[in-house]
Amino acid sequence: MASRDVTEPHQRGIPPTLIGAVVLAAIVLIFVFQNTHRVPIHFLWFETDAQLWFMLLLTAAVAIGSAELFTMYLRRRRGGDDH
Repeated sequence: MASRDVTEPHQRGIPPTLIGAVVLAAIVLIFVFQNTHRVPIHFLWFETDAQLWFMLLLTAAVAIGSAELFTMYLRRRRGGDDH
């Protein structure tokens, strides 16, 4: 049985998602290298020094995760999600 080429002619280049991922990775690396200094962190009774880039990325990850959980909650409450 002969193998067939499943790629179409218009799909034979660098995928746009790969280009976007590389650009996003470059932006994140620039962000990290520009924010390497340490800053004091105070939360309730907890105090420490941490690198600024880490704290900003951690805050963004927590915010995105919270938004996703809240969206999942709303979908289940409205009955739009069968999982």
